[in-house]
Amino acid sequence: MEITDELCPGLILRITPNGAKSFSVIYKVPGEGGVTPTGRLLTGSQHRITLGATPPLDLKTARARAREILLAASEGRDVRRERQARYVQRHQNTFGRTFQRFIEQEMKPSISSWRNVERVLRLHVQPHWDGRSLADVRRADIHEILDGFVSRGLAATAAEVRKHLSRFFNWATDRELIGDNPIHGLKRSDVGSSDDAGRALSDEELRYLWRSACTVGYPFGSLFRLLMLTGQRRSDWARARGREIDFQKCLLEIPRSR
Repeated sequence: MEITDELCPGLILRITPNGAKSFSVIYKVPGEGGVTPTGRLLTGSQHRITLGATPPLDLKTARARAREILLAASEGRDVRRERQARYVQRHQNTFGRTFQRFIEQEMKPSISSWRNVERVLRLHVQPHWDGRSLADVRRADIHEILDGFVSRGLAATAAEVRKHLSRFFNWATDRELIGDNPIHGLKRSDVGSSDDAGRALSDEELRYLWRSACTVGYPFGSLFRLLMLTGQRRSDWARARGREIDFQKCLLEIPRSR
């Protein structure tokens, strides 16, 4: 048996012969059936989405969810397709798959030490998250991995993992593979800097390096001075092309291809 809701047309309460109750919403999407010569949108076939059993779903919440779906349908959006797209994205963008893309598309073309990045993440992170959806990784999961190293007195290793994960998640967020960056705002006072990261040069050292660069011919002298002035990665300027530089805005616009 099905009972329609008078306050929210499209919302239905279904009651099975054994007494189980559940809410669902039926709707049509304008435009799915085509467009008339005059430009009128034709609705397609009727769709149904099950909202959930009651209890625990109450009538007030069911009405609110149904109105959201009906509003989306009136705007030409089929919530079923949106849900399916999110499901596919969640299960395709596992850490293991995304990690491989990150190495191939970001690391290999950008830095000569990409093998070290791959080794660190493959050894210390991939065993924990390999088949896990990237969208399900939370800040607590990152803390858990770092805690393991700190508890064993390996703060430098924890710092290395954190550094590479930061770059990985920034890359994934920029490509909209995830909505929220789980490492953003992560605070770890017990994770020191890695010795491999080097140190910042003093003003005197920078002054000496600048003067030395002025004596070196093009392109290396100019390249070193650009690196000191902008703080960019070496490959950003070494592979730059004239068309990537906006002289009016004083910007280097790095294309997605590199």
